[in-house]
Amino acid sequence: EVFLPQEARLYRWRGDIYLHLEQYDLSLAAYRTAHRLNPSYRSFLNLGGMLNTHAQNTEDNKTKTALTEESIRYFKEAANFDRSFALPYIGLGVAYLRLKNLPLAYRYLRRAVRI
Repeated sequence: EVFLPQEARLYRWRGDIYLHLEQYDLSLAAYRTAHRLNPSYRSFLNLGGMLNTHAQNTEDNKTKTALTEESIRYFKEAANFDRSFALPYIGLGVAYLRLKNLPLAYRYLRRAVRI
């Protein structure tokens, strides 16, 4: 199957719809495809947010931790795209709170507030 980079936004929209329907696995798969087709600031941010949301709605602690750690990677990439935008830092703060790493949670949330 051949995909074009401009099709990435269609997968992002599909991810948004699945997220609204609370079908987190399908939403995550769509966001991952969008990111693979066109890695951009928005795709990093969407993936980080989706992974955080999915982790929040997962009962299994091992899965929750893995999803949260993956979300951190994407939020850091989003922050690298634009250091003047607070949302990735908020995502990092929330993710580190979920991992009970209070010093890092505090650092990133404080950075978001300063922006």
